Amino acid sequence: MKKFFRYVSQSSKGTWTMALIAFGVIMVLGCVFYALTAQIHGVSLWSYLYAALNLNSPKDEVGSDWVLGLHFLLGLLATLMLPFVTAVLTEWHREKVSLIREGKDIHEDMKDHYVLIGYNLYTTQVLRHCLRDSQHQAIVMTSQDPYMVRERINNGLGAQMAKRVILYAGDAIEQEKTALLNLCNALQVYLLDESDEHESQYTRNLSVLSNIVDVVSARLQPLEVYMQVNNAQAYSLMQRIDIPTDFFRREGKIVVDLRPFNFYENWSRLLWSYHKLPQYDVLDYEPLEETDKHVHLVIAGFNSMGRALMLEALRLCHYPNYEAQTTKTQITVFEPQWQAMKDSFNAQYPYLDQIEDVAIDFRETDINSPAAREALSEWAQDKKTVLTIAICDKEADTAMTKGLNLPEAVYRNEARVLVRQELESVNADMVEYGNRRVYPHVQIFGMLQDGLDIKHLDDRLAMCIGGIYTFYSGSPINLCGAEQLLACQQKIRNTLAEKSEADWLEGWLNTMQTDKWANRFQSDVFKNYTDFWQRHPGLTPEEYAKCQELLAEAEHRRWMAERTVCGFRQATGNEKKDKAMRIHTDIVPYDELDEKTKNYDRNVVNTAPLLVKELQRM
Repeated sequence: MKKFFRYVSQSSKGTWTMALIAFGVIMVLGCVFYALTAQIHGVSLWSYLYAALNLNSPKDEVGSDWVLGLHFLLGLLATLMLPFVTAVLTEWHREKVSLIREGKDIHEDMKDHYVLIGYNLYTTQVLRHCLRDSQHQAIVMTSQDPYMVRERINNGLGAQMAKRVILYAGDAIEQEKTALLNLCNALQVYLLDESDEHESQYTRNLSVLSNIVDVVSARLQPLEVYMQVNNAQAYSLMQRIDIPTDFFRREGKIVVDLRPFNFYENWSRLLWSYHKLPQYDVLDYEPLEETDKHVHLVIAGFNSMGRALMLEALRLCHYPNYEAQTTKTQITVFEPQWQAMKDSFNAQYPYLDQIEDVAIDFRETDINSPAAREALSEWAQDKKTVLTIAICDKEADTAMTKGLNLPEAVYRNEARVLVRQELESVNADMVEYGNRRVYPHVQIFGMLQDGLDIKHLDDRLAMCIGGIYTFYSGSPINLCGAEQLLACQQKIRNTLAEKSEADWLEGWLNTMQTDKWANRFQSDVFKNYTDFWQRHPGLTPEEYAKCQELLAEAEHRRWMAERTVCGFRQATGNEKKDKAMRIHTDIVPYDELDEKTKNYDRNVVNTAPLLVKELQRM
């Protein structure tokens, strides 16, 4: 009944509906008046009705035809009401369906649901991730054509799963629209880019995020908000700017746990970081320890995907066998439009030459050019090069054509080739990894169904990294000797045993955004360190100390690269550390650090296995 009257108030034909109701009321009153005045065999119909309802009264008081009068009255009522009831119910059902299709039907009592704000190419994939292993419902709010959005969701999910998706028409930038989403009772929120119509999605979504924080101020637990930032420049900007924790605080507590993501950087993490997908080898698919080999990453196409792959490689490709003249990591980018991109890129990343163990070479040519093909052949035949070629063209057929028509030496020498196929994955059957007959080392990557699997955005490892530093108040732990190392590891084990996930989360929510990014990028490299220690079991104290120092130096170079990508530069002259101006005094070679600072790096490489175990426990 509540929904019926809401329908009457919302209906575009509310006047017609009210007229039908008025007509029905008049008919009922007419029947009552007729029953009070009409007579059968000189007895009023009202008397017949009274006798029918009063079972204790003698029936001969009104004669033997009392049943006839009752049937007559009921039949008259049914006849008069039938058109009215049929019309109202038909119109109500039609308008109800219309409200649902137009996204105007509001579900005020919904709880334990997912909320997606904004519709774009990725929305259906996020819905599939949320709904495939549960029976929960999801709300999608969009300012686009609801009929078009509904049709695409139905086609993308299938009938059964699509039934659990409720469409709301509106723009969450208006707080009253945000309030309709029942966010206080929601499981998670996905703040997606609405469409290409909005020129500044990042700024717009920050406004929506502010509305979300206001609406969920009464929540007992922080609401997880996954915010999509697909523009590479905006995502880089977000990693550099500290959003104050008070932005997420209401009534004395933090009510939103913000987890930004970028589809392209997410895919780069799925390829090479701790969070990588199992079917892909890391860039150093041959361990680089006591060897004179080096990693060489070739990127064809410096679009959003190509840029993300390069930035992730800058953060990760720092190895213990580094020698300045022989084993420096190489990144080569083939981009015909490089001159048009160069100034903007250099302005955004002005200090990349500070990264001492990675060399970047931009070449303004297509990977199919004779000069590029000659270079590829040479690199593929170099026995000291661990070569990966990533074809990043967005157009699937173009990317596949390039990936399968590289110089013969690339395939003959088993260089690894990654071919981007964003929308479809059917071409995977053509180049199945491990098929020795056809392109044995060609793989596709970049697909929607994998790149938007939110479980790979898990912050818990980064949360533990931040928690360890918080627990020890930022002071490094002395790990110089083997005995001290064992004592330190035991101390950290005790800390991990004492803490619950809620304890880690509390500290994480109060961490500044830029520090969160630093912890996330540090967690990416943990696979390198854990794999290293697994490859070297049973070391003597002397051997362990030597390996520790090699990894600590690599960790410092990784840290310098990560800080450089985030815009920090080395202090010069008498300059001091200045976070606001992006100046750091520790962006210097490892040998120039004091022992206290070196212990930070030693702490990272030694605690990596312990924190990974803590993540597995959680």
